[in-house]
Amino acid sequence: MCSFPGCKRKVFVAGYCNVCQSKYCKQHRLPEKHNCSGLNQYKEQLRSKHQATLKEHQCINSKIDDIGL
Repeated sequence: MCSFPGCKRKVFVAGYCNVCQSKYCKQHRLPEKHNCSGLNQYKEQLRSKHQATLKEHQCINSKIDDIGL
């Protein structure tokens, strides 16, 4: 059964939340839909983990000037 309060729907394979490790029906499977308590912390962890890549791909004037555009 779905872990969302008051929901009695069946849970399918795609209904597992990687953030809170709970099972949800297809209507509540997304973290945003079931008000996942760990979503903000999870997003921050991902942001920190990928900070170097984000910085590398950030568009800034000096990079554009370096390639002569």
